[in-house]
Amino acid sequence: MTTMHISVPDDVRDKVSEVANRIHVSVDELATMALIEKVSVMLKDPFLEERAKKGDWKKFQEALDMIPDVPPEDYDKLE
Repeated sequence: MTTMHISVPDDVRDKVSEVANRIHVSVDELATMALIEKVSVMLKDPFLEERAKKGDWKKFQEALDMIPDVPPEDYDKLE
């Protein structure tokens, strides 16, 4: 494992500490999770790009058009 030293503004440090305490992890664990998440988003996944090339907006729209235009059930509403 490698140790990294970073400089962050005091208010960011305070917020990171607050979140880490709230979810019961160390600041190091939270920072590692955040870095992993951000790097994974920034790295392109060739599998997803290949799947996207096979997509067809017309077929997608046709599928959406088959969905009835009715209000959701009470248990399925966003509030």
